[in-house]
Formats: sequence, structure tokens, C-alpha cells
Amino acid sequence: MLTSSEPHQSSAEQQGIRTAATREKDPASALADIARQLRSTDAALTYLFCAGRYCNHELERSLKRYPNLGVVVGCSSEGEFSQLGYLNDSMCAVTLPRRLFSVAVAPIENVRNFRLQDASHIVNELRGSMGSRLGGTNPSNMLAILLANGQAQNEERLCAALGAELSGIPLVGGTAGDNWVHNQDVQKLNSRVLVNGHFRNDCAVIALIHSKLKFKTFLHSHYKPTNRRAVVTAMSSDHRTVSEIDGRPALEAYAALCGLQRRDPSLPDFSRWPAIVKIGGQVFPRGPMDATPSGGMRFACAMDEGVVFSIAEPGDMVDMLKDFFADIRRQMGMPSLILGFNCAARQIEMDQLGLREQIARLMQHHNVLGFSTLGEQYNTIHVNNSFTCVAFGFGLNE
Repeated sequence: MLTSSEPHQSSAEQQGIRTAATREKDPASALADIARQLRSTDAALTYLFCAGRYCNHELERSLKRYPNLGVVVGCSSEGEFSQLGYLNDSMCAVTLPRRLFSVAVAPIENVRNFRLQDASHIVNELRGSMGSRLGGTNPSNMLAILLANGQAQNEERLCAALGAELSGIPLVGGTAGDNWVHNQDVQKLNSRVLVNGHFRNDCAVIALIHSKLKFKTFLHSHYKPTNRRAVVTAMSSDHRTVSEIDGRPALEAYAALCGLQRRDPSLPDFSRWPAIVKIGGQVFPRGPMDATPSGGMRFACAMDEGVVFSIAEPGDMVDMLKDFFADIRRQMGMPSLILGFNCAARQIEMDQLGLREQIARLMQHHNVLGFSTLGEQYNTIHVNNSFTCVAFGFGLNE
């Protein structure tokens, strides 16, 4: 495993895509190290993911010194994975060059009150901007990447509305983090999204990307439903907080479904047993985030009264990730870059089982860069306990 921040020739760089990572502690020094590694002269777009402590005015001021990075968007993270490994408290970045990519980026304001007509307006503007520069676009060569902020607890509406308006253009992304893995208090989150040179906790950002490189988007999870089923029988006024399950206090009932004996189970106890709900014939995890003083449970995705769910059980995380990457290779060859969004609950489980080094090596081998999220986006669905990504190949689109 690499332990320095020295640049190296990667598969991505062979296509002009450049990646970087650093452990420099000072925000300005960290960005200078990132910019030195990227050595970019034609960046269309740079993604920057970093621990929350970097997200301050010093870094915002420093960004103005590097116009060669193109449009810079990003967010605070729960963890970062790059050529340096799977880390916490670091910074990583990737640039997409103009010769291979055209991009249009839009901030999403007032996320809490986001409406379908807002999605229509944003997507139409993105399409118009892209079309005016390219003289027409092929939707099969386009994708969208969404970076959301979970403090508004509105990713479901964002994904559903934007995904519908994109009309078949694939969407992936993640929800910004802020050390929730360690403090496990949703109320203290201060996750931030980087857009227009500023870190903000009240917006999201979407990029529409036209790629000359072949690419595919993927959704991966190592959980499967069991026959332990239950129904949500009461919700609080918060659409993600379940008050009762099967007529019992939610925390008590959920712990029993998971077979947990502790009187006051904590979040790490539940990280390996998300709820599984069925949507459109597919199953998706719903991850617990924390407990309420009254014995309720907050989830990272919306739940509704009357929803029937199953308790999930994990498969072998390493073996299933190996199989997932093998499937990517079968479909498109060795990827030049995988831009990935990995759930923080998977990171918790990874550390509980001592798998961080193995997971990191797998990701490094497959040229994965990205961050640990508090929710993942895939087309029209907001999911938890998952890994979503876009894999870029070496061949060019026709």
C-alpha cells in the first residue's frame, strides 16, 4: 500500500484522467499537494473529497489559486479511498480532462423544499448548456453525478425528480458526511457540499457529463434479505424516524429482530443488519442512523407507516466485492477509473471485521477513488448500505 502522497502513473492517467491524494494536515498545504499531483492543464471538472476539518475559509481561498483545476465540486466525507488506501482525515481528488469530457454543473438551492418543477428547470438548463457547446448530444454518452447534503433529509425527492427528468441518463452519487461514524449523532452533523468555491450545508450540486470514454454505472450491496419480517406501525413527524415496529417501540423491536441482547444497542450493533425494502421488484437496504430518546429509530432513508421490511444479513464483504469488480471487468475490461460512493455503514462493518486493508487493496487494484457517504444515489433511488459508482473504460464511445 502506498504511504506517501507522491504522484504515480495510474491507469486513469493513461487516459488523461489524473487522481491525487494527500494527508497534509493544513488545508492550504493539502490543496497545494493535490494540485501538484494533478498537474492539470485542461481540466473540465475536478472532484474534491475531504474530511470535514478541511472544509473552511482557508481552503476556499486557496481554491482561487488553481484555476487550472477547472470547475471544482466536492464535499466533506466520512472516509476517503484513493491510491493512498482507505483513509479517514485525508483529501483526494480526480480531474476529468476537456479532451475527453464536457460538463455542465448546477447548484441545487433550497434542497429542503425541492420540487419536481425545480428538477425540470435544472435538467433543462444543463441539457441546454451541454447542447450549445457540443452542437447536439448523444444521451447514451452522458451521465449525471449528484452530491447531496443529508441535513435536509430530502435525497429521495432529489433522486426521484432529477432521475425522472434525466429520462434514462444514468445518475449516481453520494451524500456528504461529517464524522458521523465516530460521533454517531445525527443532530451534530455539519456535512458540506463544495460548489461555486464555497462549502455549504444548505445545497446540493449536480453535474451532467458527456464522456468520450466508455462507461457504465453500477450498484453493489453485500446484503440479502432474511425471513425475519416486520411492519412499520407508527412514524414520528419526521419521515425518517420510526416510532413503532410491529406495535412495539422501534428500537426494542428492531434489536430483537437482529438477535441483539444488549439493553441499549448502539449504531455499530445495527450496521450489519439494515432493513431491506422492495421497490419495483428490487430490494434496497435502509440503514439505521441512531436512536431517539423515546425508543424510536432514525433511518438514513425515508420509511413509511405500513411498509413491510426484512432484516438483512451480510454476505462476505471481501468475496462479494471481488465478484463485483470481476463483473465490471467482464462487462468493460479493466477500468481506467472507478469514481465510487461507499456507505459509511459498510465502512463501520469493514472496520469491525478488520477488513480495511483487504478492501483498500481491492479498490487500489481497480483504480477506485471516492468517499464514504451518508447515503448513495442510483438513478431515481436513494439507497443506504451500498456502493454506487461509475466505471470508465479505456475505449472510446462510438
